[in-house]
Amino acid sequence: MPTTLLIATSPRSTWITSPDKETAENVATVLGDRAYEVRRGGVLDPFTVDVDIGVTALEAGELLMAAGYTFRWHADQHPRNRGHTAWGIPVQEE
Repeated sequence: MPTTLLIATSPRSTWITSPDKETAENVATVLGDRAYEVRRGGVLDPFTVDVDIGVTALEAGELLMAAGYTFRWHADQHPRNRGHTAWGIPVQEE
C-alpha cells in the first residue's frame, strides 16, 4: 500500500508533510535539493518540506509519485482551496 503524504499550498509555497521520520527521510532523499526546510514558529519541522510552487512543485510531486507516494490535503488547507490537484499533482479525496 502506498504511503500518503499531506500537501498544503499557498501562493508562495507548497508544503509536503510525511507521517513519520522514516518517510520524511525517504522524501528528502527522493527530492534532494528540490526540497527546502520548513520552520514553524522558528522551530524546524522535521516532517515537512517546501517544494516551491508551479512547475517546480509539480516536478517534485512527479518524483514522489514515481517513488510510490500519494497525496491527501493537509488539515490546514482551507476547504475552498482544495481541488482534485495541487499544481497538477493529483490529491485524493478524504
